[in-house]
Amino acid sequence: MGLIKVSKMVEEEKMKKCPMFSIITVCYNSETTIERTIQSVLAQTYINYEYIIVDGMSKDRTLDIVRVYEPKFNGKLKVISECDNGIYDAMNKGIRNTTGNIIGIVNSDDWLEEDALITILNCYKSNNYSFNSLYCGWINFHYLNGDNQIMKTSHQMLKNWSSKYEMAGIRHPAVFVPKKLYDEYGIFDDRMKVMADTDIILRFYFKGIQFCYPEKVISNMSDGGVSNKHLLKAYNDYRLILQKYEVSKGKSYYLLCIWKLKRILKSFIPTKLLYLYRNFSKA
Repeated sequence: MGLIKVSKMVEEEKMKKCPMFSIITVCYNSETTIERTIQSVLAQTYINYEYIIVDGMSKDRTLDIVRVYEPKFNGKLKVISECDNGIYDAMNKGIRNTTGNIIGIVNSDDWLEEDALITILNCYKSNNYSFNSLYCGWINFHYLNGDNQIMKTSHQMLKNWSSKYEMAGIRHPAVFVPKKLYDEYGIFDDRMKVMADTDIILRFYFKGIQFCYPEKVISNMSDGGVSNKHLLKAYNDYRLILQKYEVSKGKSYYLLCIWKLKRILKSFIPTKLLYLYRNFSKA
């Protein structure tokens, strides 16, 4: 019996014992958006999943909305509501409470395509049932002016930008990570405020983990998320990332200056021009 066939049988046994997927949503005062997020999970065409909502003690109607939908999940929804130390602390809390094989995180102002899980599952199967790979799809980005744009990714894009310690092209709401990799390489660095997703993607990449790309839209992302509202505040996070990889002082200074300049310019660029630039740069 071939090694691939044996591996497939082992992984199928694992799948029978626990959910294939764990989906995590962290939220705080998200009453205006979380219903769309929850509905996108309920609409999945593949249903072997668990859903974990980690709430930071919301003071609005967020939990009321969650409770309305809870019975519709038939026991697959777990709600944690307690104080946390920020978004990445909440994500880590969600990861620690998962029992599924592959973990996806959809923010409370984003939403999944209805075939997101089956798309990732098919990619996993075509990758010889590997729990040693990340699965990275595309994002449909929705601008505040009503425009939307499909943002693609590829190994070449990640390779190019990783030399600058950025993850351009990889967008966390469309990334699914086997729990095994979190167990082996660690969870989010909650010292960071808005760039711990960049940090963890780079960690996996520089450790030699394989990235697989299903080349389909997995998730929808709304303009105005945490990282988009606080780009300049991410400066300290980026500096910490450079320190982790022991980048020389001269190179760090250069990369930090370029990084900050790009974000300042972005804050002044009209949405339409940014939309056109991104389309042109991907052509």
